[in-house]
Amino acid sequence: TERGRGESLWFPTSKPAPVPESWRHGHLYFGVHPGAENRGPKCRATIATVAAINGLYAEFDAKDFEQGKEGIAAHVETLWRDERLPWPSDIVDSGGGWHCHWLINKPFPLGDINREDIRRLQWAWVKTWGADDGAKDLARVLRVPGSYNVKPHYAPDYPQVHFVEANFQRLYDLADLVAEATPQLEAMKQPAPPPVVPQTTGEIVGTTETLLRGAVRQGISGKRNAVGYWLAKKLREHGISSIGADSIMRDYARQVGGSGPEAYCEREALATLRSVYG
Repeated sequence: TERGRGESLWFPTSKPAPVPESWRHGHLYFGVHPGAENRGPKCRATIATVAAINGLYAEFDAKDFEQGKEGIAAHVETLWRDERLPWPSDIVDSGGGWHCHWLINKPFPLGDINREDIRRLQWAWVKTWGADDGAKDLARVLRVPGSYNVKPHYAPDYPQVHFVEANFQRLYDLADLVAEATPQLEAMKQPAPPPVVPQTTGEIVGTTETLLRGAVRQGISGKRNAVGYWLAKKLREHGISSIGADSIMRDYARQVGGSGPEAYCEREALATLRSVYG
């Protein structure tokens, strides 16, 4: 909790502790995954002390989408519908965005032999969904449903954290989630090429036209969000400014998006751009 000072409460998973009612009106968080040890009231779990994972998560910040939470909903639904990504087991409205969780059918224990692999899997899952790249660690804490988000700018009507929807019987095999994240996992294995900074206007134009043409060709055939992410990364690696990349990403969205309910729109392209350029 955060009521003037942070305090951590650890309890065995077999004996969950009730949340004091007074805590609900302060910043109240839970550890996404269980910790192996009680580190005292001043310390929370670290990546090294996470005992197992219950699934994967992704956090979406409303300020990263032009239409706020409606934009998040459209983004998640588009990836579920067009890319056939699995629907979350539960979705939590944190007041400032969405927290999505994909629960697995049994806890997956962590140890020295597999901790790094699972850490990379969680990172790849965030990339796969185009979620907040700053929220991807195994020791993550998220807001507790039923508590209030008491950040000062929400005063005096602090939003209550609540479930948008939840189906705790919607469980996944970890192997199936790994399969969905495999393209991003493979991309993480590739060493990043050194940035190539074009020296002339002609070189800049040639580089961007080549990248855009290749992205459009791949994006039209499917995986438009994944290809859009690739394009934004390549633009940054080649020294293209965020302003220049903005127009290229808009052009990509126009060429691959089409029209109607399945359109890939500028909103998604620009959200990807913000994620890559920071």
